[in-house]
Amino acid sequence: MMGCMINVKEAVKVATAYFAELFPNAKEVRLEEVEMAEEGPWWDVTVSFEIPAATAMEAILAQRNREYKIIKVNRDSGEPHSIKIRKL
Repeated sequence: MMGCMINVKEAVKVATAYFAELFPNAKEVRLEEVEMAEEGPWWDVTVSFEIPAATAMEAILAQRNREYKIIKVNRDSGEPHSIKIRKL
């Protein structure tokens, strides 16, 4: 893909495949948002996934917690660059 900017759909495909490779046991993975970074050649793709209940009470109440990750994908090469925790 060198020299050709990837579109948003391609960036999401790359990011979700990268996420699945790093977190194969993640449950209920969702695409949350995608944006073109203001600086640098990046697509910032945010995904979330369900994390297990931390306490017995959360499990009983069926409270579901989610964690969010931002995956940076290079717009020019289509390669994933980084993944980090997104704080809400």
